[in-house]
Amino acid sequence: MKNSAIELHDSTIEAISNVADQLFLFIRAYLHQSDGIPGIDKGSGWNQAVVLSFSNSTIVGNNKQYPINISAGELIVGKKTIPNMISIPFIGDDVEINLVLVNAEHICIKGKRAELILLGNPKYVEEFHP
Repeated sequence: MKNSAIELHDSTIEAISNVADQLFLFIRAYLHQSDGIPGIDKGSGWNQAVVLSFSNSTIVGNNKQYPINISAGELIVGKKTIPNMISIPFIGDDVEINLVLVNAEHICIKGKRAELILLGNPKYVEEFHP
């Protein structure tokens, strides 16, 4: 299987919902697949529906006007900051995601634990040549 990661910059928030103590961030994601490092090495681009599930979470900046494109983002796991990418598979503790939307609004979600779940099958978009 190829190495895969989601690029936040070319992705779209479809919805955000809370159920009990879980927060769900639904994204129409731009997915990179590569034999090397996704987003850096040659590979392919795909559209993939995903949900990032947070437990014991807080959210700041939920604008509730979806869908909306993401212009920049970072994932923080513990003390490590990962700009613009989420590796697949992803499960982490003490997770924070900071997103800048195309309308310049910000969303910050923090959770004790987060997991990225792929929904359905990816759809091919293009070859990626850095």
